[in-house]
Amino acid sequence: MEFVEPKVFLIAESKVDHDQLKEMLIAVGGDTALQWLAKTKEASKSEGELLTEVSGRMCYKSFGIGLNPNVTKIRQNSQDYIDNTLAKGDGSIFEHASCTFAFIDVSRVTTHELVRHRVGTAMCLTGDTLIHSVRTLHGRPDGTKKRKLEDLYQMNLTPHGRSRIPLLKLRVLDEHSNTFTSGKVHRILNSGIKDVFEIELEDGSKCKMTRDHTILTSKGWMRLEDLVQFIDVNANRVAFYGTPLATVATNGYTIPYTALQLEDGIYAYRSKWWLEAKIRDGLTFREIGAIAGVSLHTVRVWVQKRGLTGLSKSLKLYARAGNKGLHYTLGPMNEKRRGEISLRMRGEKNHRWRGGITPHPMNPELRGLILKRDRYHCRMCSKSPTRYMLSIHHIDIYEPGKASNTDPNNLITLCKRCHGRVTGFETMYAPYLYRLLNVPIQFPTKNSPRTKLHKPKFLTLVRLKYCGKQQTYDIMMKEPYHNFIANHIIVHNSQESLRYVRPTSLKFWLPPDLEGKSKEIKSIVEDIEKDYRRLESSFEWEKINFDVKKRITSALRRILPDGMATSIIWTANHRTIRHVITMRTAESAEVEIRLVFDKVARIMKEKFPLIYRDFEYVELDDKTRSWRPKYVKA
Repeated sequence: MEFVEPKVFLIAESKVDHDQLKEMLIAVGGDTALQWLAKTKEASKSEGELLTEVSGRMCYKSFGIGLNPNVTKIRQNSQDYIDNTLAKGDGSIFEHASCTFAFIDVSRVTTHELVRHRVGTAMCLTGDTLIHSVRTLHGRPDGTKKRKLEDLYQMNLTPHGRSRIPLLKLRVLDEHSNTFTSGKVHRILNSGIKDVFEIELEDGSKCKMTRDHTILTSKGWMRLEDLVQFIDVNANRVAFYGTPLATVATNGYTIPYTALQLEDGIYAYRSKWWLEAKIRDGLTFREIGAIAGVSLHTVRVWVQKRGLTGLSKSLKLYARAGNKGLHYTLGPMNEKRRGEISLRMRGEKNHRWRGGITPHPMNPELRGLILKRDRYHCRMCSKSPTRYMLSIHHIDIYEPGKASNTDPNNLITLCKRCHGRVTGFETMYAPYLYRLLNVPIQFPTKNSPRTKLHKPKFLTLVRLKYCGKQQTYDIMMKEPYHNFIANHIIVHNSQESLRYVRPTSLKFWLPPDLEGKSKEIKSIVEDIEKDYRRLESSFEWEKINFDVKKRITSALRRILPDGMATSIIWTANHRTIRHVITMRTAESAEVEIRLVFDKVARIMKEKFPLIYRDFEYVELDDKTRSWRPKYVKA
C-alpha cells in the first residue's frame, strides 16, 4: 500500500460558439451589441464568464443604451455587472456555464459525502420525464402513480408542496438484493438549461438526459457518453455516436422467487439452450418446471417464445405420455359417468391445475357475521354494492393454520375495487384498516417466502437523438438509495464503483489527526491487502464470465476499508459550485472533502476571477482553507 494526496483536475468547461454568438447579437442588438462583445471578449478571462454575462444581459437587452427603452443606464464592465448580479441574488445566470472536475485518489468517505450532497450535479433529466411513485391519500397508500419531473419540481414553490416532498416514495433498485423497492425523496432540484439527448431502447422506451447522466448497464454504472463511446453534434443538430458497449437496465419484470439462476446470470426457464437441452433429454414441461423452479405453464410460454414449440414433436417425444394411437369417445352422460370423469380430473390430473393454489376457505357463518357488523358497506370507500361484490379481507396476511384467520378483529369488509388496491400492499394498509375497526394495531406477519421478485431487465440502446438545450432537473434520494426509475430506466450518480472494478493497489490519504500513527495504520492496511489478495487469487478469473465476475467483485469489496482511494468525475454549473464550495469547506465539514474543495476553490478563483471574486478564505489549523462568499443568496 502507499499513502497518497487527493488531486483535483478541471478537465472540461463550457465553450462558446463565437460565430453563432455574433449572429445572435446582430439579431438582438446590431452594431451596439457587437461593440459590447468586442470590448467584453477582450477583457474576459474565460468563456464561462462571457457566457454568463451574455445570458444575463440578454434578459433586458442591456448590451447598450437604446436597445431597451426601459433601460437608461447599464454597467459598462463585466466586473461591475457580475458583482451587481451576485449582490442581488440573481443566481440563475450562473447555471448556463458548467465545469467538470476529476477527483483522483479520494476515499470512499469523500465520494459518498459528495453523493449525499450532489446538488444539481450531472444528474439531469428533462421535465417531461415520468417518475414512478407510490401514492398516498389521507396517510395511507393509494396505488402507484407516474408524475412528470417538472411537476414534482413545482412542489418546491409552495410551503405545502415542500412539506409533501419528504413523503414521496419512488421506485428504486436495491443493489444488494438486485430487486426493486421504494425509497424516500430528499430534494428535487433545478439543474439549469443543458444539452439534452433522447435515448430509445429496443422496446420503444425513451428518456431525455444530458451526456453526463449516469445509468445502470449490464457492465455497471456508466455515463451516457461512455456507454456509446462518444457523442458529437454537427451543425445540422444531428447526433453522431459510437456503438453501445452494454445494454441498459430498465424497470424490469417479475420472476418466481424459486426460479433457478444459471451461472451466466440468466434464469433457466428463460434460456433457450437450457430449455432445448431439457426437451432433448425427454423431460415434460412439468418436469422441466420442477427443475427450473417455475410452473409447467411458465415453461410452456417460454418454450413458445424461444421458438422450441415443435422440437418435442419433431424428435417424436410426444408419445412419451403413452396415449399414441388411442381414441376417445364421450359416450352417454349420466350421473355415474360424471362421477367417474370428476375423479379422473381431480388434482394434478386436471388441465387447470396450478400446483394446489386455491382461494382460502371462508366459513359462511363467519362471512355473514362480518358483513352484518360492517352493515354491508365497504369500510374504506363506504360504498354499498350487492353483497356478492363485497370481499372479506384478512388484514394480517392469510396463511393456512394461522389463528388470526378467523379472528373478527382481523377481518374487514371491502368492495372489489378497494380489495384489489389493498392486495399486495397488506403491510402498508394494515395500520389504517385496524384504525377503521377501532381495534389495537398489530404488525402483519408472513412466514411463507416471497412468491415473486422484481428484477431489472436489460435492453439494447437502438437510437440516440439530439434535442437541443432544455431545462433539466434532478432528484436527491435519502440514504441508503441513490437511484430511481426515470421513464423505466434506472439512473444514478457517476463515480468509480468498487462493485465492478477490482482494485490493483490500495492507496490511502492519511488525515492529519492520524499522522502520528502512520506506521501502525500502514501495517494494518498491508495485512488487509495481503488477505484480500490471497482470497482474490483463489478464483479462476479467466474462466468466469462477466456477470459472475461482478458479483464476486461486489462481494469482495466488503473486506476493503472505506479509506481506500478511488476516483470520481463531478460536473456542476457555477451556481452549484459556489454553493458546494461554501458547504464543503466549512470548518464542520469532513476534513478530506474540505481539502478537496479547497483545491476546487483555488482553481475557480484563478480560472473565473469575476464569478468567484467575492470568495474569501480563513486558514484552518489543518492547513486547509474555509471559503466564504460575500454574496450568499446566489
